[in-house]
Amino acid sequence: MRKKHLFNMRWKTITFIFFIVLFNCLGISYAYWNDSLQLSKQVTTGNILLVLKDDYLLEPMEGVSDLSVDIEEGALDINASVVPGYKGTLTYTVLNKGSVPVVYNDQTILPLESKDFKLVINSDFKKMEIEYMQIKE
Repeated sequence: MRKKHLFNMRWKTITFIFFIVLFNCLGISYAYWNDSLQLSKQVTTGNILLVLKDDYLLEPMEGVSDLSVDIEEGALDINASVVPGYKGTLTYTVLNKGSVPVVYNDQTILPLESKDFKLVINSDFKKMEIEYMQIKE
């Protein structure tokens, strides 16, 4: 009878320890399953903003009359009367006020940097549009 009592006691102890381990594993699994990780990150893009500065230089001035240069909304508008056969150079400055580097006339302009450019003007000159693009890294 004593052996049977010890056997029952061991069986109860083993069963009790088994259930403690089982509930512990269930609790850890439940906590792991319900645990969440939240990440918050803000992503912004850069901007391109090229500005034509007001300083320009047209050389030579001989043979040029009624010269007017307007810089509005990023456009350089030049109107003048020139003698036939005139050939001159307009030097103008472009400032990059954006936050990304820009390629303009095959030159790289870094943010907050300005560069001078030359434009050849002759008596047949009518209109010219200049394109620019963002650098792809």
